[in-house]
Amino acid sequence: NLAKPVVGIISDYQTLSGVSSATLMARSVYDIDGDAIVRVWAEIIRPDYNPNQSDLTVTELPTIELTDPDNDGVYEGMSSDYDVYFDIAGAYIITVYAKDTHDIVSAPKNTLVIKQ
Repeated sequence: NLAKPVVGIISDYQTLSGVSSATLMARSVYDIDGDAIVRVWAEIIRPDYNPNQSDLTVTELPTIELTDPDNDGVYEGMSSDYDVYFDIAGAYIITVYAKDTHDIVSAPKNTLVIKQ
């Protein structure tokens, strides 16, 4: 029985004022079995998302890939103004996941981005 990866710490709640981009972070990401982490990402549920009136599935939520290019154990990703993820006022639910080499996905870890 293979263990799930763990996402230990993610970005605190953020408030955006006058900008439409945010930087998201995850650290203390590891796999109990020692398997390599192959992907860390954040899914965004927008304030105007209504699952009852949408054809979107979970796999089609806006996502931001979090990467660790300098191998310091801190995975980061930034939405740009071109992504228009944080373009309307309200609370955005951010859910961070990690996946290991066996395609096992961590439990979700949540934070919020508040756009004023």
